[in-house]
Amino acid sequence: MASDRDEVVRDRDCLRLIVDYGSGLLKAAVQHIKAGDTPSQTRMYEVMLKPGQKVVEQKVIQLEKGRILWGRSEVQKYKRENPREAGHVIELWKLLLCPQYRDALTARRLCRAFTGQDSFNEEVMVELEDFIAGHLREVKTATLKWLYYHHPKGLQYDADYWHAVPIEFMITVPAMWGQESQRLMKNASMKAGFSDISLRYEELCAAAAESQPLLESGDVEYGWKVCFVDIGRGTIDISTVQILEEGITMVGDSTGALAGSQVVNEKILEYVIQCDQVQSLGGWKEACRRLDIDRDSFLEQVSTSVESQKAEFPDIENMLIDIRPGPDWRTVTDGDDNAIGQDGMTIRIPYEALETCYRVWFDKISAAIQRHLAPREQDCHTAILTGGGSSNSYIREHCDRLFTKLIGRASRDNTSGKQPVCHGGLTHYPESAVHDLPEGYLYMCQNEEYDPKIHKDCTSRKRSRHGKRKSLPDDSKLIVWAEGSIDETRQAPNRLNLVMSNVEGHITTDIALTHWIVSTREDAVIVLDLYHSVMKLQESGPIKDRNGSVRKELTKWPILFSDLPDLATHGFQTYTDQGKEAYRVSGYVEIAATRAHMELTLVLLKPVVAFKYDKRGIVIKRRGTYTEDEMLCRRTIEVFDGRRSHMIAKDLPETGPAAGEQTVAVLPRARRQTHQRTGSASVSGNAYASYCDDDEPLAPGQIYKLEELGRAGVRAIEREDAGASLSDAVKLRPRQRKAARTGRDSLSS
Repeated sequence: MASDRDEVVRDRDCLRLIVDYGSGLLKAAVQHIKAGDTPSQTRMYEVMLKPGQKVVEQKVIQLEKGRILWGRSEVQKYKRENPREAGHVIELWKLLLCPQYRDALTARRLCRAFTGQDSFNEEVMVELEDFIAGHLREVKTATLKWLYYHHPKGLQYDADYWHAVPIEFMITVPAMWGQESQRLMKNASMKAGFSDISLRYEELCAAAAESQPLLESGDVEYGWKVCFVDIGRGTIDISTVQILEEGITMVGDSTGALAGSQVVNEKILEYVIQCDQVQSLGGWKEACRRLDIDRDSFLEQVSTSVESQKAEFPDIENMLIDIRPGPDWRTVTDGDDNAIGQDGMTIRIPYEALETCYRVWFDKISAAIQRHLAPREQDCHTAILTGGGSSNSYIREHCDRLFTKLIGRASRDNTSGKQPVCHGGLTHYPESAVHDLPEGYLYMCQNEEYDPKIHKDCTSRKRSRHGKRKSLPDDSKLIVWAEGSIDETRQAPNRLNLVMSNVEGHITTDIALTHWIVSTREDAVIVLDLYHSVMKLQESGPIKDRNGSVRKELTKWPILFSDLPDLATHGFQTYTDQGKEAYRVSGYVEIAATRAHMELTLVLLKPVVAFKYDKRGIVIKRRGTYTEDEMLCRRTIEVFDGRRSHMIAKDLPETGPAAGEQTVAVLPRARRQTHQRTGSASVSGNAYASYCDDDEPLAPGQIYKLEELGRAGVRAIEREDAGASLSDAVKLRPRQRKAARTGRDSLSS
């Protein structure tokens, strides 16, 4: 728990920078703290990241040599000058950091943009980390330029000062993210040039900013539970917090769903693909050929048109979608009676179709909210809508009615300003404390040669009297027969090997020798996961329980090594692993740790070097056993640092060093002045997120005007099959048909 947060006096000048890294919008704010001052005495400034823009759209185009263009205006200008690159715009990349969203259509487009492949793999994570690092580097540069050239009053310093001043960097993440995604954001921040890094929960920052005006106005009382609904571009994130006099506590799980405003973009895209204008040209693929544009360019142009108009619904009669041709459209359509003009195509979306699209969007939002509130709806006193999607009057009105029905109160808009997350992060996290390495035990997971005296829990697959294999609940306890070019021995898979212990400040480390299966691809990576436990577990014990799940005592610390040498040039032999060519590489892992820092070193051995044994036949595990000539490479990566911890999540025990990063002091400013010791709140309960993707087909019924909506439309896009039948498209429920006939919304009935 944090203490005396308002009295954290800086001993030197520093700049506190927070980045609200949303899926659709980017915002930043700073505090410049002079030596001897505290954050509570210092004003916050919203950063002008682009000329005249405090809020920048998350649109990026990657150029050569790692350069990027970011922001809507720069991207639009580049597209006009380079029509062929229109389909290379990258947006909504945060979807790739949520495993449950990686199969979505938008996520697959992102995978194609990063690696050229539609499926997600480790290479995507490597490219995504470098991409975010380059983006954050641009944000840092833009912030320092704004401070130097357009500095607020009282911040007149030269360029050398701003480049030398220490930066306390904070970046926001959803509470539902796991350790893997948090690690990526921390590593990307380090690559961007930051060293003092903290991750902050978006939900707690927003709740902290909103609590003050709500308490002062009397709309909320201490002890109340408030539901925060953040409707973003890609997803909707829902959290419930309790506001107490001593601080804020997150209640239960956070909930996420693919219910952001992107739903409208995708539904309108389905309509466009099946509209008469496109079908008259021979379908979607033929329309792209005649327009001289590729698939991604077509999708991006539709999305851009929708994005610029969708906030105006329901105050518009229709929506016009403009699709411009490529530079060689005349050559493609020369002599064609059905040629496309130089202005391309303009497709009109009627009001009835728009209403159906928005109704589908709200149904997804409603399903996520009801799922989140189901176990606690009687305790929730009010709800607050945040995010860009909440600015749409159609969604606000329907959410008001939904919350009135569920909790007896209409929802509220945020009242703390345009950047509540930035305000909450800076104002209510004034401390930048150094945390200690978590106490407990750290394990690696690897296969071991089967020993019946040690691996007593292992068993072989046995056949029944009828010759069929008996199913066992946990494959990690099955004896595996390793055949072929690998050791032809029986293996006990997924065993725990202790590599470090930290008990009462006494740290001991060990060396772990192991093998890795590495892909023959040039961009191959080694994934090396560590598992932390507060209590000591049995050495060589199984990592999974009898149900096949990772044991609840363990928390995964994901490590990824991507900078590997070209193994093909060093004589490694290949073999087939699960149908794919791979190398088998030997090596070892060693850890160097103090109370404030921990590094992990990966050493790969040359293919001719085997593990060394002593006279008793035991593998030697001590430093200096292998010479430099026997080593192929050595790679070191930071796992923990008190100033750069990515472990803010619920995964750490409350006694761990990052507990202070889970807390938020939320008393109103006037109240904090009279309370020198403000309490703080920890993430209580099981804060693992429950995801929902409510994209199941609606109940059968009469097909309304918009036959194009539904799974079939998405499948047609994925198959690039313009002639695909949409007969199994989404159909309206009876209450929706009634609403369509009467012109009323679905909830008014």
